[in-house]
Amino acid sequence: MHTPDTDSPEAMAGVLALVLVADTTLSSEELQALDELGVCDRIGLAHPAFMAIARGFEARLAQRVGSPDAPRLPDPALVNQVLDRVHNPGLRLLVARLAAGLIVADGRVRGVERRLYLHMLSRWGLSEWLVAEAIRAERRPFADALAEP
Repeated sequence: MHTPDTDSPEAMAGVLALVLVADTTLSSEELQALDELGVCDRIGLAHPAFMAIARGFEARLAQRVGSPDAPRLPDPALVNQVLDRVHNPGLRLLVARLAAGLIVADGRVRGVERRLYLHMLSRWGLSEWLVAEAIRAERRPFADALAEP
């Protein structure tokens, strides 16, 4: 598997792809959220390239995890290797914000998704509060525009 450069679009895509396939499958709702959140545009990677990364992780995790009925956190060394490819604090916050949107896209948050997300925040020195504030700040201009007469 290709090792992306630090802070590259491919490195960010790796983290988000891992979040997407943490439960071993890519749901149609998650794929729709990928487009609705503008993930590929926001990280600067073409959709087909992102999907190739996601499908690669999906296949890799399916081999290691086994049954999608009982997913468990992927190999911690792999998770940390993928997370450690994103160093820039601003990019980490962006990826965490996008990950938060992706893990709720299918209407449920499985335990493995939550554990992976919390591990990511801890490893990167982020808090759920900080991510929530960043999401609110991003939405605020839209709310302000709607409130104007």
